[in-house]
Amino acid sequence: MTELITNWAELEAQPYGARFTVGTEATNVIITEIQLLDREGTPLTKSVMVPWYIAGTATGLTIGTAASGAVAIANSRGLLIASVAKLAGYLVTNSSGRADISITEAGALTSHLVLVMQSGQLAISGAITHAA
Repeated sequence: MTELITNWAELEAQPYGARFTVGTEATNVIITEIQLLDREGTPLTKSVMVPWYIAGTATGLTIGTAASGAVAIANSRGLLIASVAKLAGYLVTNSSGRADISITEAGALTSHLVLVMQSGQLAISGAITHAA
């Protein structure tokens, strides 16, 4: 059965941006916390899906290098679906519009997490920098 959204408030409550908090490296792992935001800049209060990819630059215009270790959901916050292993896929947030993604890298690597909003705009994290 197909469910149609007929409530305009639901249609307007789509992700228009994201707030990223890049953690510090601990045992080769960096966790990036994500809070999706509505068009007013208010945190979303529902689960949504957005495409994601790893970029090599702060502009989001290059595909990054795949991490040597896992790229996965952390803290049971969200669902990560990879369509290109460790480089791209879909992110499903929890019911608070939040997700935590961990990136494990044994060597030196700097990357940026990019989320593609429904409008086509890019939300790009700060540098996720693994030391050698």
